[in-house]
Amino acid sequence: MVEVSRKIQDRIIFERVSLSASKGELTTITGPSGSGKTTLLRCIMGIDQPDSGTISLAGEVFSSYPTRQRREFRLKNIGVVDQENRLIEDLNCRDNIRLIAEMSGGGRKQSFDTSKRILERLNMEEYGNRYPGSLSGGERQRISIGCALANTPSIIAADEPTSSLDDEAADTVLHLFLDLARQFQIPVLLVTHDYRVRNYASAEYNFGRFGVPR
Repeated sequence: MVEVSRKIQDRIIFERVSLSASKGELTTITGPSGSGKTTLLRCIMGIDQPDSGTISLAGEVFSSYPTRQRREFRLKNIGVVDQENRLIEDLNCRDNIRLIAEMSGGGRKQSFDTSKRILERLNMEEYGNRYPGSLSGGERQRISIGCALANTPSIIAADEPTSSLDDEAADTVLHLFLDLARQFQIPVLLVTHDYRVRNYASAEYNFGRFGVPR
């Protein structure tokens, strides 16, 4: 992303922010509450549109696309892990992953095979028929990461993925992020307050007032 700015009404959220995330590595965005980290991530995810500047991924400058086209781009190219690790409680873990694969354009059989392969990659094959309500926080987050892999993304973007996890669960999740970044040679971008992430990150953008990296 190059020289990206965002404001809401007359309030500057961040301005003229440039950053890059390298394939095979974890990159973190840190900073105090209110510095615009999550809003920046929403722009990178294609949920919000910046007021100026450009964001590109997979050879496309998608930040200028209209809302519907940005959503389609996100479904096909960006793996999203949000803070609440939102899973559909009425679907088992396998079907949560399968649904994302279908939404990104996979056929029914292909999506089922994708969900099976992802559960195997996560070493969670035995969790396929379990429902989210029966999982621990760390297990839910790993399934959320599985959902983020379902569209074979060009980047994984995660908002506070370890904030509610104990040390053991956080280490498991962070090891998984790093392993996936290296295995699939994609960038993993994390917005976080969690100091533990620094042990795994190759680059850190620390945001001060108005989202200016320091």
